[in-house]
Amino acid sequence: MVGDEPVRTTAQLKNGDTIRIDVGQILRCNFSERIIEEERNIIRTLEANEVTHRFSKGEVGLEGISFGITRGELVCVMGASVRERARC
Repeated sequence: MVGDEPVRTTAQLKNGDTIRIDVGQILRCNFSERIIEEERNIIRTLEANEVTHRFSKGEVGLEGISFGITRGELVCVMGASVRERARC
């Protein structure tokens, strides 16, 4: 869609027009600055599966965790504390 009009083939673009690529992904034409920039990118959900992290000496920080979150949720992932890596 360009603005509120569906486009099936081509469309004339003007400075300030928005192009909707998908739900939550919109580009804005800024021809005065010779760019097309991302207007907004909304991620509705995020899934992480089997995430593992090891420190340089092989210590396990996270092992095989999976989680899913939706827009607006806050998540804190804490792994095992490693003495020489612990920082505040």
